[in-house]
Amino acid sequence: MSERSPEPASEPAPGRPAGTGTAAGGVLAAVLAFALIGAVLWAALALGPDGVPGQPDSRRPAASTPAPPTVSAEGFAEPVRGRVTSRFGPRPNPFGEGSAPPSTDTDALTDHTGVDLGGVPEGTTFHSVSDGRVLFVEAGGDAGGNLLAVDSGDGHVWRYLHAAPDSTVVNAGQRVSAGDALAGVGQTGTATGVHLHLELRVDGTPVDPEPYLRERGVELGSSWERPRRR
Repeated sequence: MSERSPEPASEPAPGRPAGTGTAAGGVLAAVLAFALIGAVLWAALALGPDGVPGQPDSRRPAASTPAPPTVSAEGFAEPVRGRVTSRFGPRPNPFGEGSAPPSTDTDALTDHTGVDLGGVPEGTTFHSVSDGRVLFVEAGGDAGGNLLAVDSGDGHVWRYLHAAPDSTVVNAGQRVSAGDALAGVGQTGTATGVHLHLELRVDGTPVDPEPYLRERGVELGSSWERPRRR
């Protein structure tokens, strides 16, 4: 039986070393594989949790949007988890004795008709104290700045002053429940800093909100926590 001689190996093309084609092909394949992996990872990072490009994670609440407050058994809620910075009644003029911003009555500064809640970042959401109907929404007032009022019936009207610009999320005539978001805390109008001025008027007369709410299961300022230093 005759032996079959092995076929001669093919010779590389002139001027190219043996094995160059195989090595180059392997490098190219590796580069393409890494490029494909990178494209897949980039696409995954660019998509939001709902698969929509550029959308933030809606499951993570913004720092200035706290969870809705607890509603008491009597149906009332704390408007914002702030610190009481000024109470109802007579007080020193916050702008200094004998002074007042333009278009502001000095008596209104020294006879405080509500309770101020501060110690929170500007834009922090504040909520409706009670069930009711939004009576009006105003913007740019000299004294109260951006303000709104909620009529809770029986001549009781809750007023919220100094809201941050473009933060109001309700309209006049809208029905709201205790704990519903209204706007963000700000310092519009006559204000020395960021705070919510909460006011209760009964048949048009200002009434101290603190004891009124305390009797209905809400203690203003009780849930405030001092901000942590970064």
